[in-house]
Amino acid sequence: MNDLDLVIAYRIYPKVSKPTFIHEHDKLKLAQVCLSSLAQSAASLRVRMHCICDGCPAEYIEMLRATIPPSWMVSFDQTDRIGNYKTFSRQIDFLKENVRNGAIAMFAEDDYYYLPGALESFVKLLAKNKDWDYATPYRHPDTETVDYWVAEIGRLNSGHRKEYRYVPSTCLTFFVKDISQFDPQFWKMYSRRFNDTPLWAALTLEHIRLLHYLIRASFRFDKSFIKIFVQSLVLKLFRCRVAGKLVEPLTNIATHAEIKFLATGIDWYRMAHSSSALTSLDK
Repeated sequence: MNDLDLVIAYRIYPKVSKPTFIHEHDKLKLAQVCLSSLAQSAASLRVRMHCICDGCPAEYIEMLRATIPPSWMVSFDQTDRIGNYKTFSRQIDFLKENVRNGAIAMFAEDDYYYLPGALESFVKLLAKNKDWDYATPYRHPDTETVDYWVAEIGRLNSGHRKEYRYVPSTCLTFFVKDISQFDPQFWKMYSRRFNDTPLWAALTLEHIRLLHYLIRASFRFDKSFIKIFVQSLVLKLFRCRVAGKLVEPLTNIATHAEIKFLATGIDWYRMAHSSSALTSLDK
């Protein structure tokens, strides 16, 4: 495992929770197309992949074995419908125990679609850049529409005009550059009480910025963001021991499959329907 570029902890669940842009009523096909796109996007990277299969019937294991490139190292963890929070915790445990020698760690979910070759370039860029701690392949539409994030992104990236930008928050498909600096106890706060947004905000923003946005949200009576910024301040003060910088590419290289949150700027329908994975499944 000394020569690995990327170690992936991937979790899969055999149900579609929200409307998706392809295979809305067939999670097996959706997951296969997304996984095939991940493999094509990683291209020639040297990869180990650990699959956490939560309540998956046998055909899902068969699909995974058939779709994952034979050059990748693969392992399986079959769980009995333990749910979102516990499978994320298992991802943390696996990556903390198994990422070595400068490999990039990746938390991956089963419903993300990737552009061919894009992850290989992005992972190599992440490995070289000393200022990056975390990275996401997905530009969430909220970074273009939620004014708190738009304002913060403008502040974080003042003077930067490169192929990436710093962002305050993302979802739970992401990369960790140095797993030794990843605090598992902080991330295991992810639960019904704390979702991913306040965790990311506590990690990436200073106290004064969180307080600034809390005051701003309070004047607006913006209840959802008041909750987010209160939680972020609590986490920042009492649980967040290591701050970090989160980056995303300026041009989208991946999208969440949920129709409501497709990444902007790319015709994902065309991309997916022209892929060999989708074509073979529809035959």
